[in-house]
Amino acid sequence: MKHIFYLSVFATTAIFFSCKKENQSTADPVITINSKDPVALSKSIKVWHGTRLTGKVPSPVGGANAPVIEAPNVNVVHSFAGKFAIVKPAVTSGNVAGYYVGINGAGEYFKVDYTKPRKTERHLPVNNVRQPKQHGIGFRPDSTGGNSGYIDSAIVITLPPNFQTPDTFCVTYCAYDALGNVSAPVTSCIVVSKLGGDATTDWINGEWRLFATKDSLNKKLFDTIIYNKWTTNNNPSTIYYCNTIDSFGKTNIGNYCNDFFAPCKQLTITDSGYNVKSNMILDANGGMIYTDSAFLKLVNIYTSACSSFNFDLSSYNDILTGGWSVVGDKIIILYEFNDNGTPSYEAWENNYQKISNNEFIILSNDLPDEHYSYVFKKM
Repeated sequence: MKHIFYLSVFATTAIFFSCKKENQSTADPVITINSKDPVALSKSIKVWHGTRLTGKVPSPVGGANAPVIEAPNVNVVHSFAGKFAIVKPAVTSGNVAGYYVGINGAGEYFKVDYTKPRKTERHLPVNNVRQPKQHGIGFRPDSTGGNSGYIDSAIVITLPPNFQTPDTFCVTYCAYDALGNVSAPVTSCIVVSKLGGDATTDWINGEWRLFATKDSLNKKLFDTIIYNKWTTNNNPSTIYYCNTIDSFGKTNIGNYCNDFFAPCKQLTITDSGYNVKSNMILDANGGMIYTDSAFLKLVNIYTSACSSFNFDLSSYNDILTGGWSVVGDKIIILYEFNDNGTPSYEAWENNYQKISNNEFIILSNDLPDEHYSYVFKKM
C-alpha cells in the first residue's frame, strides 16, 4: 500500500486562528451551544444544500424500491467548533437524490438536495498518478463507501464557533430518490473537539519534517526519507519488456510482451525522486499546514529503446491546510482546504508517541495487517 500525504501553503489566514481579546469586561457573555439543547443546536447549524423544514425526518416510503444506506464505516465522525462535520453514508442499493437530516428533539429537519453537488474528497494531482515515493502519511479510516462512492453525497454540517467542547451530538438521516422513495433512517454521532492542545503540548508547536516511515507490526524501518538529493533507494522498480516489435527490426520497450517478431526480454527500471519537503506546521492556535514537494524522473517508454532509457522530469508541490488537536495519547489531523482553496475535508485520529521535544511518532493502523508509524523531527 502506498502512503501519500498531500499538502503546502494556502493562505495563512485560512488556518491561523485569531485569539479573542482579553480584558473585555464590557463584552456580552458568550452563549455556548451544546447537545443538551437540541432545538438551539439545530438552529445554530447549517447543512450544505439543505433547506430547513418543520417536523420530523420523514418515515420510510417505497419498501423494496427505496434506497438502502448504512452509516459510515468509522467509529465516530470528528469535527471541531466552527468547522464542518462530514457524514459519508454508504449507499448499498438504489440511487440517492438527497437526504433528510435532523437532530432528535429539534422539531425541524433539513432536506438536502444534490441537484448541485459539492465535492468534498481530495484528488490526486495528474502528475502524481505515477508517484514513485512509498513514504508519506496515508491514514484513510473513512475514505470509501457506497455503490458509486460518496464524493457527491456527503452530508456536510457547519458547526457554530461557540459550540461547547468536548461534546457529542447525533444526527438521524435517511436517503430519498428521484421518485420519492425514502430509506430507513440511520444515526451517526459526531464528536466535537477544540483545535490545538494545552500547556502540556506546547512542545508540539512549530514546524516538523517527516523523517521516516516504519513498519510497526514487524518492528523494522520501512523507509528513511532522503531530502535534497536524487535517489532511487526508496522508489519502486517497474517491470518492462524489450523485443523487436516492428518490421524494421527496431527494438523498443513496453508495458507488455509483444513477441510477434522476437522473444521478449524482461527489463527492470527504477524511477528516481528528489524530495524537497514533507513538512507539517502545527500552530499554537490549532492551525495546520502540510507541504509535500518533490521532483520525479519517470521512464518514458515511448522514446526509450532497449539499450538506452529516456526519463521525463515532473514535479509536484501539494499543500493542504486545516487544524490539529491533541487529547491524551491521540492526535487528530484535520484537512480543510487544498492549495486551490477548494474544500478538502478529512479528519484522521491516530495514536501518537512523544520521543522528545524534537521528535514524535504518529501511529497508523489503517488495516488489520498494515501497521505503520511516521517519525517526525522538528526543523
